[in-house]
Amino acid sequence: MSCPDYRPVGARGGVGPEVRTVRPVGPGCPEDLDFFGISWDSQHQLDLCSVCGGLVASRFHGAHPRCRPAARQTAAPAAVAGALASGPDLNTVFAERIPVLRHVPKAARSAWAQCLARALGHVAATNTLQAWRDLFMLPKAVLRPAPRGGHRHRLQAAQFTQRRCARWLSGEREELWNEPLGVRRPRSSRGLDEEAALAGRQRRCCGLASLASEGEFSRACAALVSPPLLDNTGDVAVKLQAKHPRATPARPALVALGPPPLPAVPELGVEALGSAHGDEMAVNLADVVMLLAQGHALLEVAPHLAGATLHALPKGADDVRPIAVGETLRRLTAKCLCNDVRVPARDFLCPLQVGVATRHGTEAVVHTARQWVQRHAGIPDQVLLKIDFSNAFNTVDRAALLRETRLRLPGLSPWAEWCYGHHSQVSAGLVRLTAAARQVGLQVNPAKCELVACGGAAAAVDLALFPANMPFNQSGGFELLGAPIGDATFCEGYTHTQRVSKTFPLLEALANLGDAQTSLLLLRQCASYCRLVYATRATPSIGLAPALIAFDSAVRACLETACTGPLTAEAWLQATLSTSHGGLGLRAVATHAAAGYAASVFATTSLCQEIDPAYQSGFAAAIQLVNSQLPAADHFPVPAPPSLRQQVLSKALDRVVVTQLAAPAAGKEAYRAHFQLLQQPGAGAWLHAVPSPALGLHVVTPLFRIMVRLRLRLPVADSDLACPLCDGTADRYGDHARVCPCGGDRVKRHNQLRNLLAARAKTAGLQPEVEKANLLPPRPEHQGGAEDGSPHVVHQPASQRRPADVWVPNWNLHGPAAFDLAVTSGLRQGQLAHSIADGGRATLDYEQRKCQHLNTWQACATEGLQFLPLVVEGCAGGWGPTASKTWHLLAAALSSRSGEGASVELQRMLQSFSIALQRENARAVLRRI
Repeated sequence: MSCPDYRPVGARGGVGPEVRTVRPVGPGCPEDLDFFGISWDSQHQLDLCSVCGGLVASRFHGAHPRCRPAARQTAAPAAVAGALASGPDLNTVFAERIPVLRHVPKAARSAWAQCLARALGHVAATNTLQAWRDLFMLPKAVLRPAPRGGHRHRLQAAQFTQRRCARWLSGEREELWNEPLGVRRPRSSRGLDEEAALAGRQRRCCGLASLASEGEFSRACAALVSPPLLDNTGDVAVKLQAKHPRATPARPALVALGPPPLPAVPELGVEALGSAHGDEMAVNLADVVMLLAQGHALLEVAPHLAGATLHALPKGADDVRPIAVGETLRRLTAKCLCNDVRVPARDFLCPLQVGVATRHGTEAVVHTARQWVQRHAGIPDQVLLKIDFSNAFNTVDRAALLRETRLRLPGLSPWAEWCYGHHSQVSAGLVRLTAAARQVGLQVNPAKCELVACGGAAAAVDLALFPANMPFNQSGGFELLGAPIGDATFCEGYTHTQRVSKTFPLLEALANLGDAQTSLLLLRQCASYCRLVYATRATPSIGLAPALIAFDSAVRACLETACTGPLTAEAWLQATLSTSHGGLGLRAVATHAAAGYAASVFATTSLCQEIDPAYQSGFAAAIQLVNSQLPAADHFPVPAPPSLRQQVLSKALDRVVVTQLAAPAAGKEAYRAHFQLLQQPGAGAWLHAVPSPALGLHVVTPLFRIMVRLRLRLPVADSDLACPLCDGTADRYGDHARVCPCGGDRVKRHNQLRNLLAARAKTAGLQPEVEKANLLPPRPEHQGGAEDGSPHVVHQPASQRRPADVWVPNWNLHGPAAFDLAVTSGLRQGQLAHSIADGGRATLDYEQRKCQHLNTWQACATEGLQFLPLVVEGCAGGWGPTASKTWHLLAAALSSRSGEGASVELQRMLQSFSIALQRENARAVLRRI
């Protein structure tokens, strides 16, 4: 229908020049809605920009993004002068303790994203107290827990959140805030003290498992062994107040300096937040971050947004450690700005301060100090002085800090002055050094300083030159930045006491956790080699062997208790390898300590020489210790290439262990073949999967223990047994159970993989069909019997020829494709020699067999169908070449739909397949022993 006439639409209340826009209407035009009392603008969710008068989407709240600065400048005086019309003020919003959802239900995420985007957009467009109040009030008003929780009521919980989001968008904000908190129905209690204690332990384990399933490994370990928060008592409050004295506002001292410069990072927020997603929330969040970074946000918001809530943790016997938990917007803005000024900050501070934007700065300080002390050892009048300031972060003069920030790092100045130019809610040096420190509000704390005599007992130091209460160390051994400096005995004792022994409670707790999958994941990620990485990189390995061996023994004991039972020397050696080399990733500290120290010395040489021009690199001696563990052909030269990293050294050490385990020996053919199969792509993916029941990645402890024992080639039975499901022999290593044709285990395993593939393909938008029929014409009788095994068939229906476990109509722009999943074994008697020589031979041979069997590949090609045999080795879990290529393409398709990186989607997919495969293998083993 034509609409020849045009109706003008004028600018409404714009502060800029009037702009006339037109919209087409005509008699009978469906757009002519004025007769029905409906505005054409509202019908199309459009509004007029209050600045330029042009049409703008209603989600931008009446101002184009490019017009927002002008709109804020015009509206700011009235907004600041006015108070909140009604509802809670900022103090009430921040002080109210309201529990909120940890995760938004999937079905309600779209509604929640709309609420959050509107709130952020309102702040970015108007910058009023009302907009900021609504933003801070939003999660506490909307994301309240549903009256009934649990997995059974997840739909009701999602609907509960959706309804609250809809009410927020409709304007019922005060009503949502004032609603009383729902009280969930308490669970029935049997009233027994021991059962209550058991229930408490189960709740704690469930919380830990929840953190682990979300990838929060450090927090999970902290929840396991960290002490609880202190109660809010008067004594605790007094101690917190003493550590956070009320600072003098810095704003009066900055007035004479004029207005701060604007940060030259207009696009920083969008880049930091991943604007490639292009959604409304990311754009509005970037605008709010830029508003804060430029220091244009309301000053009334600063005490709350730039402040924090203090929590008290025990420190020693009678002291407290204040932990400040700040707002996410403040942390996000600060991280974006710090990333932008990282290079100028390093250029200004280094080498006097190497803790900011300086790679390996802490290690360089330790290496430099150690060599300086060694060079001056035995000189009576030489000392090393460690300085400590009293409560430096909370007593520093804010005016002096902000003045230096404006002078040295002007890009940070607007944000820093907005945060620290006023009171915040957190508020509840030797002569020349001391004088300089006092100029910026700092005071040296002599009791925490330390004077180290290089001359030892023969030191001739005039102690009258130093404060009387300053500790004087003549032993020659001291600690600097958490690393020991001294002789081998002191370093070994310090490492054992301060590093190794403090890990024992965590290892014991993981051993007794009760969830083998979570225990192994946390052991590898947080409680094994990573606990001593800094100690080994900052301290020479000579002399540390006793402490490191004790730590490795404790890690082995934890693994044996949680997962495997007693380990043989060969199995433990395999467990110390990386997962890509067939191990469990529990790297032996005693083996890799020399590599860590050599890599640290090599990486910090130039920085150490910048700090101390007399510094001489000790890399030659350090790398010699590493070369002593390697064969002559693998020795690293001096000088080393610039690309040398600890990872390169550790891989060389791992190859020594791999060669040792794969060495030929009588009766080890099956072990050697199995070890080669474990090193194929994707074979160890299940070890890195988070134990999430929601994602289907959690494995119960009995099955997981079998999975780990099968990987380490440990016996799962005392001796070989007769298989209860067939006439074969079930060997004690579980090889027969994984290939046994009886009992339906192989079919279940295949179907699990098929269904996972179909689900992933559906998520990627490929429109898959499972077991699609009528893809190929019937086979003539002379080409063989029926596919179901029946001997007498004259004509086989076309529907019985199903080359596709999963069929997709278009794959990789080359037409329809048939994905044919298959599981083979590289431990069959006729395949052992091939697997020992090449771990990927089994999958490659079976791919070729699938293509050649009944001429399937040619038949599919004739019908215009891509035939893709996806073969996995059933014992270890490595995929064939066609499958590996397919998974990369499927991950790319998933990435385009989800917004996640293709590598992330690939890892998730491989982990799902690997967990399903190994879980069914373990279940088949348990059925036969």
